[in-house]
Amino acid sequence: MNTFPATLRTPRQTVFEGPVQACFVRAVDGDLGILAGHEPVVTALPPGRVRLKTAGGERLFVTGDAALDVAGGSLRVLAEFLVPVASAREAREQLQRYRQWLAYAHTQSRQA
Repeated sequence: MNTFPATLRTPRQTVFEGPVQACFVRAVDGDLGILAGHEPVVTALPPGRVRLKTAGGERLFVTGDAALDVAGGSLRVLAEFLVPVASAREAREQLQRYRQWLAYAHTQSRQA
């Protein structure tokens, strides 16, 4: 299977960078699977999972609100919150923590 370069990053760090065979995400307008040679696309990602298929197996990440960009044969996911996880259970737990943090931040901003 052909590969293409992928980068997953936050403003502070690169969380993943390397060749992937496929990427699967839920975008704001539906599920999206990306393979090598995909047409250019830019879309928003709600909080959720990013699943990468690599030569070494699958890698799973959880993101907060994010942007996905496919252009020039490469994939980029940019997010404020982005962490690798080992299982679907851990992904659910991380998403719950992220949502709790958002609720707290929203409450604090209203009090300021």
